[in-house]
Amino acid sequence: LAPGETLAPSALQKAVTLLESSDDTAVVYADEDCIGASGSHHTPFLRPDWSPEYLLSALYIDRAFFVRRAAVDAAGGFRADYDPVPEWDLLLRLSELGRPFAHVREVLFHRPGEPGKAWRPADPALIAAGRRAVADACLRRVIAAEVEPQAIAGTYRVRRTTRLTRQVSLIVPFRDGAVLLERCVRSVLRHAGRVPLEIVLVDNGSTETETAALLRELAVEPGTRVLSAPGRFNYSALVNRGAAAATGDVLCLLNSDVEATSSGWLEALLDAVEQPEVGAVGARLLYPDGSVQHAGVILGVLGGTGHAHRFAPRDAPGYFANMAVVREVSAVTGACLATRRETFERAGGLDEALPVAYNDVDFCLRLQEQGLRVLYAPYAELLHHEGASRGRVDAAVEARAYMMRRWGARFETDPYYHPGLTRTSEDYAPALVPTFSSRPAAFASLQGRRLRWLVQDLGAGMRGWFDMVASLARPAAGGPAVALLAGAPVAVRGKVNRYRIRIVNSGLLPLDVSLTLDGSIRVADEERAFRVATTRAIEAGATLDLACETDWCERFAFSEASGLAAVLTSGSATACCELRATLHAPGAIDIARVEQPLIT
Repeated sequence: LAPGETLAPSALQKAVTLLESSDDTAVVYADEDCIGASGSHHTPFLRPDWSPEYLLSALYIDRAFFVRRAAVDAAGGFRADYDPVPEWDLLLRLSELGRPFAHVREVLFHRPGEPGKAWRPADPALIAAGRRAVADACLRRVIAAEVEPQAIAGTYRVRRTTRLTRQVSLIVPFRDGAVLLERCVRSVLRHAGRVPLEIVLVDNGSTETETAALLRELAVEPGTRVLSAPGRFNYSALVNRGAAAATGDVLCLLNSDVEATSSGWLEALLDAVEQPEVGAVGARLLYPDGSVQHAGVILGVLGGTGHAHRFAPRDAPGYFANMAVVREVSAVTGACLATRRETFERAGGLDEALPVAYNDVDFCLRLQEQGLRVLYAPYAELLHHEGASRGRVDAAVEARAYMMRRWGARFETDPYYHPGLTRTSEDYAPALVPTFSSRPAAFASLQGRRLRWLVQDLGAGMRGWFDMVASLARPAAGGPAVALLAGAPVAVRGKVNRYRIRIVNSGLLPLDVSLTLDGSIRVADEERAFRVATTRAIEAGATLDLACETDWCERFAFSEASGLAAVLTSGSATACCELRATLHAPGAIDIARVEQPLIT
């Protein structure tokens, strides 16, 4: 411990208990936070479970660990010439002993510091010592690589010497969309670098004359082939068809709405996927405006899965640099996924029972079942014109149910996403622990209620409200009852206001829609807002219809009175289509403690 650093009172007991539970465990590490001069705790670092690639890129464990003396001796002990980060050198050597690292998912370590200040300033000695520790680890592991310091102090890129003799087969399923497809293929060819490349275009029954003309042009490009695969759209089947015809040693699944904008992305994927213990690698994908679309997949958020740091600025570091370095993740999107051919074939390819949603997640989970790791590689960066290459995902409900049957709790549990982080967004914000005593009147109406549906009004401006309500949503034995809740509308009286809200449901994709309120009330404080939100109700026998511009629609019946905020109307950002919701109630809507009707 450095001066000012402290342990939680239970730290030693928890560490010893975990070490004694398994003779094989060499290291136990925990979470940490900072304590300001006033004594307030802030900036918690809620670490992922053991992530060896993350440790090779950044000192994500730091000093918050306990280790067996015998393991320290076996690893060669602390070495002072790696100051000011001798613990990084030791942790890397300990990880080479082949013994498990265990993670206590609690804050057991506190360091002094004020909000907004970096834990480790960018001092040259730290950068040099960290680089030396990582470079020495590469030498011990017989990894031919250059270790390059990155913009974030104390993070490094391990640039392996990639064999450019291995051919990569890009598998691009598509149906029409000639403009997108041409941009994708031309950009890939322009930025392929020195990597031997084959492009396998899998045509799912295109009919447009522009597409036919483009395919005639592309067919004469060296290394480009077009396969015909008409029929109902099934992304998994199209990829499997392309993989069977491909000749490359490495397969790279690529959506037709992805665009390469610079060279080096293929080398970065090969750099990671050629490690024998790695099963799949995903890229950093950006929206056309430069914000992040994908930096790894998180399980168990937004009612299903989410993309880490979606909408964050491109140059943002992420949560303790996790967006800027190579690290383990539970899954990566199939919009750009690289895997070795033998790995793909051993896993049985993509599951054709998942035609659109979750086939990439399922594939990654099967790889991890085989003991392989899945990596996110930020140095492979592309643009993703998301949603432009396909329509509405109609099978989302069935796909999620299928994943729950196959994977159970694993589908909702992510070892690389701490359970203390929010489940209602993708920004790694800490989840707020509910404090029932502060709002006894508000929570009284929820006690004993089994919740399934939760509706969050993002316009209410009450950060953490949804986490508090979600903490009550664990269904009791016998199955959950249906209940809808919403954050209180905060609006200026007499105006029509549209608020984006998010619906999270165990059987439906998260939907971003709008809440229209005409002549709403102004809610002055959070407690009153919470109370209003939890006391609205609809009568038994009501139904709620959700429908969009495609054929997809669902009706939800309420067999008992349940909480509901308002009729939902217009746009769905997630679904890329317009969503309409209509409430059919047999009688009046009961809006408690509200002077004017909110239902329009």
